Amino acid sequence: DIQCRAEEIVCKRFGLNFERGCILLEYEVPSQYLLAHHVIEVDLQQGGPSDDLSDAGRLKQMHGPWLAAVCPEQLSRLIGRLRAARVTPERPRRQRVQGLPPVARASKRSKVEEVQKIFDEIDVEGCGRLSMADLESYMCDYLGFGRAEASSFFKRYSTSQDQPGVAFDRFKEGYAELNPFMMMQRKQEVLLRKPGSLGGQQVNLDGLEDCEVYVCDPTAQFFIDFCKGCAVLLAPCESSVFVRDCEDCTFWIAAQQLRTNNCHRCTFYLYSKTEPIVETSTDLSFAPWSAKFPKCSQQFSQTKFDPQRNFWTAVFDFSGDKTKSNWRIQPFDEVVELCVELDNESPSDILPPDSPLVSVAHATLCEPPLSSGESSGESVSAIPQTRPQIPPSPRGAFTKVKKCFVQDKSVSRPIGAKHLLATSKRLDLRTGTWLGLLKSVNTGAYTDNVATRLRLLLVQQAKLRSPGRNAPQLSQEALDTLSGRLKEDPVLAEALGSVSALRIWHKLEKLPLDSPKLLDVAPLDSQERWIIEALKAGYYSDVEELVNKSAVTAAVKEASDKMKALREAVDSAAFSAAQGVQVAGAGGALSQVEKTSAEAAAALQALAKARESAQVVASDPLAWRNKLGELQATHASEPAVASELKRLSGGQ
Repeated sequence: DIQCRAEEIVCKRFGLNFERGCILLEYEVPSQYLLAHHVIEVDLQQGGPSDDLSDAGRLKQMHGPWLAAVCPEQLSRLIGRLRAARVTPERPRRQRVQGLPPVARASKRSKVEEVQKIFDEIDVEGCGRLSMADLESYMCDYLGFGRAEASSFFKRYSTSQDQPGVAFDRFKEGYAELNPFMMMQRKQEVLLRKPGSLGGQQVNLDGLEDCEVYVCDPTAQFFIDFCKGCAVLLAPCESSVFVRDCEDCTFWIAAQQLRTNNCHRCTFYLYSKTEPIVETSTDLSFAPWSAKFPKCSQQFSQTKFDPQRNFWTAVFDFSGDKTKSNWRIQPFDEVVELCVELDNESPSDILPPDSPLVSVAHATLCEPPLSSGESSGESVSAIPQTRPQIPPSPRGAFTKVKKCFVQDKSVSRPIGAKHLLATSKRLDLRTGTWLGLLKSVNTGAYTDNVATRLRLLLVQQAKLRSPGRNAPQLSQEALDTLSGRLKEDPVLAEALGSVSALRIWHKLEKLPLDSPKLLDVAPLDSQERWIIEALKAGYYSDVEELVNKSAVTAAVKEASDKMKALREAVDSAAFSAAQGVQVAGAGGALSQVEKTSAEAAAALQALAKARESAQVVASDPLAWRNKLGELQATHASEPAVASELKRLSGGQ
């Protein structure tokens, strides 16, 4: 037998055995060179969501040496997952709706015939009364609602406690609530829309009070009106999100643009593709997007939202005041990262939450705003814009934001923004709990999750290679290639999800891979040293080359755009002169030529400098001629296209 002290035990990862109803813990004792597993049996016969945390406390007492360093919240989530799988028996799942669902126009004015048709569709057994399983099948599986909403519907419209079930008359009263796109006049409810449930349509929230709304599917447009005390998560919206007349709410929003009007005491964790607009609003707080949910990264990619171009702090205030700012930057101590966990085809099939953006850091909050150079819709008259102060440094040694976890299940705690945020904690997840659990049930998803983390690391390494606001950005294609390589290297994928990687990850994000300082935190023959060397050998040179190529490509595009603007300005000035209008002063055509010629000259100088710095980017005339020849042969039948290609080849 091997003996050790509790503080010598290092938790590596957790797994779940749904058949036995137990938690599996992988741990190591470095001093004894021991890697072992410990089985934690969980009593699932009694209790519900409200008992998960108390059960976690009891397990910590029973299995003290192994669980001493594990927080109760982590255990509680694992117990909740086991309990959900046990109390929710496997049932045939309806396929998610494709296109507009038949309840897309559901309202209180819907005709009885329409309501009856939907009731019969849900009542598959034809018993005239809808069970909880019937509602879960239709609302959760088919429409993509959350379990909490289905449970609330069942409790609210169930005929009696003696004979639970929803009869047609009661179903008719709540029929409007089945409209996926209109969530109106609700109090203290949890409303969820799963990936694939909305079909890219417009969604409206109106008159919600102390509700929690988690929309995990992209939308075309979003309107939020007259909401109070709500927590709202919005997946990428392809156009504008309008937030009007809201108070004391917390929003996690990704959108083409955010527009607020008459909002007070609201917090926005924002990704915005353009400058956000606020008007007649006060006491607003802004921070970068800080949320994770299943398929988040995929949705950002589909909507062409560039994670590295976030205008969250480039706020334009139509009610700007030169003496004060109507908004502030959320201090790091107050930032909360929202993590939404959903199941897939069964309670044991986990969809991992992810995000294409790195976690918020204090340095991110202090960065100056981006500028698109485009109008935000402001009037010709000057509106004073008073920017808020940079937030203070975090207290103590905090380096990670607080996290708030949400699962797709009934909620026993009070509902609303303030109650949700009260559950947030600053967790140090060094035990690898989530990745270990994910690996146990879905190896492919585990590798995808680690690959996403690697992508973010490579982006950061590119910035470290070329620091500054004008640092070149790695293309999505390059990142796909590099992160895809990880799937062919299971050993490195395993290592990057380990406790050892988590111990040095913050160093990898701050120091270039070739920095000698990295080796100071990685002893010889340690897994940390192996990880650093493996990343350096397998990825560092590629990142360096791609940074140089990206810099040249970006400089070429910038020079091309500036030369195009110069040509247009010269054409305009020539036409003006031909018409006898030769104004050399401000506002004349020649002033635009002066401006664009200076910009074009600067861009060409920057291109020359980028080419000089990127000596590894070799010109290949033969490949150029061969590719151009292929294009000319392909488009020979189109005279206009062929003419342009001939011009590119110098008339040959």
